[in-house]
Amino acid sequence: MVPYILLIFLSFIFCFVSIKKETNERNRVIIIGDTNYIKNNNLAIPIYFFIYFLLLSLRHTSVGNDTLGYQKLFLEFSSINFSNVFSVDTDPLYALLNWTVMQFTDNFQVFLVICSVITVFPLAYVYSKDREYSFFKIILFSTLTPYVMMFSGVRQSIAISIGMIAYIFVKNKKLIFFILAVIVATGFHHSAFVLLFMYPLYHTTFKKKDLIYIVPIILGIFIFNKPIFSYLTNFLSRFSDEYTDVTITDTGAIGSLVLFIAFAVFCYVIPDEEKMNRECIGLRNLLLFSVILQCFTPLHSLAMRLNYYYIIFIPMIVTNVLTVQRAAYRQIALWGSRIMTLFFTFDFLYTLYTSYTTGISTLNTIPYKFFWQ
Repeated sequence: MVPYILLIFLSFIFCFVSIKKETNERNRVIIIGDTNYIKNNNLAIPIYFFIYFLLLSLRHTSVGNDTLGYQKLFLEFSSINFSNVFSVDTDPLYALLNWTVMQFTDNFQVFLVICSVITVFPLAYVYSKDREYSFFKIILFSTLTPYVMMFSGVRQSIAISIGMIAYIFVKNKKLIFFILAVIVATGFHHSAFVLLFMYPLYHTTFKKKDLIYIVPIILGIFIFNKPIFSYLTNFLSRFSDEYTDVTITDTGAIGSLVLFIAFAVFCYVIPDEEKMNRECIGLRNLLLFSVILQCFTPLHSLAMRLNYYYIIFIPMIVTNVLTVQRAAYRQIALWGSRIMTLFFTFDFLYTLYTSYTTGISTLNTIPYKFFWQ
């Protein structure tokens, strides 16, 4: 439990620490405080993702439901020739990564380090672009499902990270590179095909006035989620066995849907749309798509796995709209961000405590164990 607490505590401390160039542009000095410069250039997000990287890299195989299974799969490649790499029952590029690393070492911990580098650094790069509400972004990320999933699902974690690279190409209107990134992500996990929707969604302009037809559409999708979900899974089963014989069950995942809807409302009410730039509008569109995908999560966990690729952007858009808040809602935005930061911090710590005391945790991530323990 202590490593997770340190992850959050140290991130909070470094919200008040920054590095600034001196006038000669050669020397750099560490500055501490609560100035505007530090708010926009603090080290919280880099420190957070560095510690997160260490936790992913140094974890024991008992941390994460699927980690031990990934170790067994990795060791299988010690006796596999290159001609048989793609016959292994896993996604092709992930199989290729296993085989390539196995040519240099059979140490699974080294393999985890390599996978963690691929997973964490694109996230850290994109998240670090805007640091004004660093701790809010950090704690929100830490309470969303991709955070804990990355301790277990190695393949999809890599695919999600490549999705962040695809996002960079979307921002810069590099369509060919975007398509190539999606193909690579899909090579690591077949579910990454859902990233294809990112490009048109990002470059479509939905404003507050468009809610008059967006809201009824989302409501209709939720009401008729069962037949829609059945049709979509039947269609997808033509391309992957993963979607064959998907049984609709009651997952009880209503809470996350309500939360995402609340985020969407916040992101439409708070900002001044005249101040919103292309990225802010694009990210808000991705949030709406995440809400739509979340409408299916009460039926099957598959919907959540597809939504991971868009949930990862929620901390970015929620903090982004705070920078373009309407003057009339300045106090609401200020106290709303503070209350949400406190709420999600308490939720993170309370979940840690209850998981540690009961021995029941999401994906067996608590208690944390280092590989040498």
